[in-house]
Amino acid sequence: MNYGLYKKMEIYRAKPATKREMTQFHSDDYIEFLSKVTPNNMNQYQKEQAKYTVGDDCPIFDGLFDYCAISAGGSMGAFSFGMKMREKGDQKAYQAVTVVIFMIQRARRA
Repeated sequence: MNYGLYKKMEIYRAKPATKREMTQFHSDDYIEFLSKVTPNNMNQYQKEQAKYTVGDDCPIFDGLFDYCAISAGGSMGAFSFGMKMREKGDQKAYQAVTVVIFMIQRARRA
């Protein structure tokens, strides 16, 4: 706020990713697990929690799937926006695209 950078920024609101979009990057089982598990029923999903290392440092909370969908949608939206800007010849967008691609590749290795 001190530098006034916010005055030069544009806000793009990405739509949440759909289950179908998320299964392009994750297994159907994992996305289904995220869509069903809640703090109230998490005891029914002990096997899945161990399989996907969900729990202590990745807690299950109300709205978990919505959070994941918004986060994934934001990443996909940023990538898409960066690619469009790059196609228009905006060299600054190349850095944004490169960062997103790096993050996606790193997440795939995890």
